[in-house]
Amino acid sequence: MIAIIPVQTYKHFRSTVAGASVTLNEDAFAAALQSMILECAALVREKIPGHHRITFVCDDGPKSAIYSAVYANFKIKNANVAQIMGGLTHLDDKKHPPLQAADMMASIGRDEALSLIQNPPEIEWRVLKNGSKRRMPRIERIPSRLSPNIFQNIHFWDWPLLEKILEVQS
Repeated sequence: MIAIIPVQTYKHFRSTVAGASVTLNEDAFAAALQSMILECAALVREKIPGHHRITFVCDDGPKSAIYSAVYANFKIKNANVAQIMGGLTHLDDKKHPPLQAADMMASIGRDEALSLIQNPPEIEWRVLKNGSKRRMPRIERIPSRLSPNIFQNIHFWDWPLLEKILEVQS
């Protein structure tokens, strides 16, 4: 999953729309992290039969405490998925190859996000496999460095999507 949040749009939305500054996290990255946590937890809950839990691993770096706080706060505010969520562990990516692979995928995702921001796509409503609707960019091509199976959900946080997020969270 890629969450693309144009920071200027996000900041402008938070500063001009009633209730947005209270409801939406001040940090756009923290908002993106929360949306990714929700997507992952929902996938485990909805797509994998049986009773499973999900845990998260991220790089051990200067922002580890911030990520832990975002994760803990997310679990408090999202009881519907919190029961299947385990902890958040911070590891050194130099010692753990899976984290190196995650960094590589994040780099590819960042490149695609920059391309989409520089050449904004048409945004359309798409019906997801679970029947829900989501505003997503219309991407006519598979990015050259990606296979069709790697990034299947690209969430472009434009103004209408921010309005929907605010409505759902209020």
